[in-house]
Formats: sequence, structure tokens, C-alpha cells
Amino acid sequence: MAVQELGKLEVVDVRKVWEQERRDFTPWLADNLALLGDALQIDLKLEHIEARVGDFSLDILATDGNGAKVAIENQLEPTDHTHLGQLLTYAAGYDVLTLIWVTPSFRDGHRATLEWLNSWAPDEIEIYGVELRAVRIGNSLPAPEFIPVVSPNERRSSLQGADGSKRKEFYQPLVDRLREAGFTKSQSATTTWIQRFVSDVPGLTYNADVGNNPRVFISMSDKNTKKQVFDALRQDAEQIEKDLDLEIDTNTKIVWKTSQGNIAVSIDKSDNNLTEEVRKWMFDYLIKFKKIFDHRVENIVNNLPEGAE
Repeated sequence: MAVQELGKLEVVDVRKVWEQERRDFTPWLADNLALLGDALQIDLKLEHIEARVGDFSLDILATDGNGAKVAIENQLEPTDHTHLGQLLTYAAGYDVLTLIWVTPSFRDGHRATLEWLNSWAPDEIEIYGVELRAVRIGNSLPAPEFIPVVSPNERRSSLQGADGSKRKEFYQPLVDRLREAGFTKSQSATTTWIQRFVSDVPGLTYNADVGNNPRVFISMSDKNTKKQVFDALRQDAEQIEKDLDLEIDTNTKIVWKTSQGNIAVSIDKSDNNLTEEVRKWMFDYLIKFKKIFDHRVENIVNNLPEGAE
């Protein structure tokens, strides 16, 4: 059998595809967020283009499959200090949980900065660096390519290996059961390691993490109230741990993360975590967490001194 003639893949200058960032690339990316989302295994939904933050504007404000905010800053030149500063400023302005920087080329210092931020960020914060390419074969139309070069540490090794569809397959029955139990209105599961559930209490999020050691944890998106809420809950730690029945469930441990303002329970697992046993454990503790923390956090926030929120 004769070998079919093959073409040569060529890289095209992105400026020949999108001449200007604001006029051409940002609107195109906003209309094609699914392509970026596929590369990162995140379900992205557009909220706003050029979202205002004070005197400046974020290129794209989106949400993920859990409804959490995502800040996307893009450029058509190699990374620079200006865009790095803008990304962090916009992220703070919108209290986002996921930051994505898209560029044709990352300078070593900026790549190292994102990696350093990932090493120090709370577990619910995810920071990605994505390189943009345009490629074609022969005279074909250029095709976009998004290449993740920086991603949240250990739990995002999936971008180089493990299949995100397996996590979605694991989480979907959990989401369905929790919806039937009145815990959430979410319909779709995530493909990332952490499945988030937005609470009826403003700023409070319940999270399930099927990473190395499966966890269920709460987090507060409002950076101004996070410490006050955590400190108040810490004072009630003895009763909270009693309400969680941890004396009975000796395989589950509670961790109070002072630096991050998170409260988590986890179990030690060394084998495959994508099991019905782990899913049931997550369901049970998410239900417990909502019962224990919803009213506590709401009362704490409502009684904060004026100006603390």
C-alpha cells in the first residue's frame, strides 16, 4: 500500500492571524472559550469582555463549571510586567478563583512567578500560564493551539497525563445525588480535581477534592472577611469537631489551615481515589459541612463590625 503524502505542520505568526489584541484577539477568544477550556480541562462560560476594575479593564471575565469567577488576561506579545500586574489586580478586583494568562511566549521570570504563586496560593486558587500558537499545513487555514506551560502544582499534573473525563465521571453522580438532596442546583460536574459548590451564604463555598488525599473543605471568596470568619470558627473548634462525629470516624482527620483560612477533612488513600467509597464519603461530609457551617458562617458575617466586610 502506497504511503499517503503528508503535509508539514508550520507555525504562523499570531499577528498575521489576529492583528490587534483588543480589536481582534480578545473578541475571538471570548467567542471560542471552549477551545481554551478544553486545553485546561475547565468548562469556561463568558461573563464579560473588558470587565471594568477601577480605571482599568480585564480582557475577559468568565465562570467555570461550578460558577466560580475566572480572570483571563491575553496578549499577542511575549509576557511583560504590565500584563502580570494587570492580571493580579483584576483577579483581586473580582475575587476570582482561577487566573489564566494567555500569550505567545512566556519569559522565564514570568513563568517562575506564576509557579511561585501557585506554590503559595490557597488550594482553591488556580493559576495557569498558556502559550498561544497558530499552525497550519500547507495552504490550509490557520488553526489555534493552546499549550499549558504553568498549572497548579501536584493536582494539575492531569494536563500532562491523567484523563479529566475520569474525574467528571467520578464527580457527576456526586453532583446528581447532592442536587437530589437539595444541597446544590449544579447540573454538571467538573473535569478538574476540585468540584466546587456555591453556598446560599454569600462568599462561602463547599469543595470536594479527589487529589492525593481526598478532601472536603470550605473556603471564603471574600478576602476581607476570610480571616474573621476562620478565627471565629476556630474558637468553636471543639463543638464543630464533635458535630462532625470525628470521634466515631477515626479514618477522617480535620485540618485547620490558618494561613489559608480553610477548614478541611481528609482521608488517607494511597490507591485509586475515583471509587464509590470515596464518593460516598464526600457526599456524607458535604452534607455535614452544610448543616454545620451554613448558619455559623452566616451569623459570623452578619455580626462583623461595620466596615469589616
